[in-house]
Amino acid sequence: MIRKNKNKRDLDSLSKAEKEALLRKYRKRIDFFDRILVYILNKRTKAAVMIGRIKIALNQPTYNPERERDVLIRINKHNHGPLTSESLDHIYERILDESRATQKAESHKLLNNSENREKKKSIGELLTKRDKYIIIAFFFVVLAILCYSFMTPNYYKGSSPVVFEIKKGQTLNNTIDSLYNRGIIPSKRNMRIAAFLLGGNRSIKFGRYRVPNGLSYFSLLELFIAGKREVPAMIDVFPGINIYQLAGQLQQKIHADSSEVVKLCFDKKLLHFLDIDAPSIEGYLIPDVYYFYDNTPASEVLYKIKNEFNKFLSDSLKLRLKNLNYNLTQVLTIASIIEGESSKIEEYPTIAGVYYNRLNRGMKLQADPTVQYAHMGKWHRLLNRDLTIQSPYNTYLHYGLPPGPINNPGRSAIMAAFYPAKHNYIYFVADGSGKHKFASNYEDHLKLVQQYRTWMKNQIAE
Repeated sequence: MIRKNKNKRDLDSLSKAEKEALLRKYRKRIDFFDRILVYILNKRTKAAVMIGRIKIALNQPTYNPERERDVLIRINKHNHGPLTSESLDHIYERILDESRATQKAESHKLLNNSENREKKKSIGELLTKRDKYIIIAFFFVVLAILCYSFMTPNYYKGSSPVVFEIKKGQTLNNTIDSLYNRGIIPSKRNMRIAAFLLGGNRSIKFGRYRVPNGLSYFSLLELFIAGKREVPAMIDVFPGINIYQLAGQLQQKIHADSSEVVKLCFDKKLLHFLDIDAPSIEGYLIPDVYYFYDNTPASEVLYKIKNEFNKFLSDSLKLRLKNLNYNLTQVLTIASIIEGESSKIEEYPTIAGVYYNRLNRGMKLQADPTVQYAHMGKWHRLLNRDLTIQSPYNTYLHYGLPPGPINNPGRSAIMAAFYPAKHNYIYFVADGSGKHKFASNYEDHLKLVQQYRTWMKNQIAE
């Protein structure tokens, strides 16, 4: 039996006799559609004539350009190809022209022979019993074609069920392309038509599905609209998050072992695989909102987030790195300190300039966020005794940069570290409003410190 929807490869495999049989089959189908089209066009023209007579009775103009424009808009909503909208417009413009001409001729005949009025006919009387049977048969044929095309099973190769994922924000076209490429559906066009009929273009839900073998297009859409699915958890890698906080999120939301996640962040084999020359993955996890399924391996999570950092690190940033005389881990370390110092993005380049100035002058950085990190990344108000903690991350004791980043800085902080502001500031202190004041010498810095202390006393007094 010759199957429907032959592609080129299938046709090439057919014998000459089979090709000729297929040609005759499709020519018969065209002849059938032509008979239906002629029949429908004549019925449409009769309805147009009746409308013309009604308009005359109501003293309304027979020509209505707005109505014809609405017709063109409406019919294009039902166009699923292969006719283009322009082609369909041309066809219908000709149909409307001929209907208008016939309507006009019939209207003139009616006006010229007003004394011999025809018996009134209702719109329902335009159809004879035979006409009704033909139309009903036609619609049954259409219904049968729809049922055969969209409700019969589609089978894919391999074991069942297939795990299929629709990502958040993924378009219907991308979803259909993926289904077709994986062999789950045999026709992208039929899937799009089925989605249009069921409203699936607006109703499919993201998640991970188990697709059994033998689903029809309609059944597959019903699965994506209301079927059982696994929904990924949202992991918020916010600017300034450290690996300990991330491990806590992964344990809470996808049941990863937090201690194993932290251990993996220091794993030398993974760091080498990810092309990271640093003590840990800290600093290389670009902040963003990510989605992961339950029990996703921690290595897969870290790989995906690090891969987003690779996309962010453009060629221009790599070129800029050569001009800074610092390696990537060092720049990210500065960015992480900037992220820890302020929540005001507009200050980032100025703060970056302060730290570069201190490094160039051989001064200690004396950055509070590094001391916080030395205390296992747990934030608390620092006291003088906290500044004596023995750790390579304590920049009050050690010169230069700490061994690596102290958190995962956001894009703004990273850009500030790559492009610091040029100035002479080497000190800064909070001003009480969430921002900082900057000084280029110690004497001015002490004045700013005193101003801040006075502000603090006033706040306590109030």
